Amino acid sequence: MNKVVDSTFGEMEYKHGWVKKQKLMLWGTVRDIKIKASAYTGEEILQLQRDSYKKFSESVAAISGRSLEVVADYLKKNYQKSDYESVKELVIPRSILFKRDGSYGILCDFALDEEHGLVICVSPKEEVGVQDIFL
Repeated sequence: MNKVVDSTFGEMEYKHGWVKKQKLMLWGTVRDIKIKASAYTGEEILQLQRDSYKKFSESVAAISGRSLEVVADYLKKNYQKSDYESVKELVIPRSILFKRDGSYGILCDFALDEEHGLVICVSPKEEVGVQDIFL
């Protein structure tokens, strides 16, 4: 097992990218979320990823509120589900992926599309859809 203590992310372990678990308050619930920084074997975490993680950490409360709104809009438009309780029942945030280009998104399990899941792209542009649009 390959581990590193990054100056920004803290202790991370290499498992097909750098990973750690972190408790975050999302949508009114404290959740164990995987924090992932994309990397190939032997690669370090990039400064772009550190900057994105800092930006995320500083605005997690605002991101939580805004992401709940955009997912509710997505469910209303695509599935005729229009309330925040539907979001909380159907969409479960599991990880936040910080890609090598600095973009990041929240990867979620999605009860209405278990095969593809759902992603909430946070940066550089706000977008919700199946995880394929981000991965």
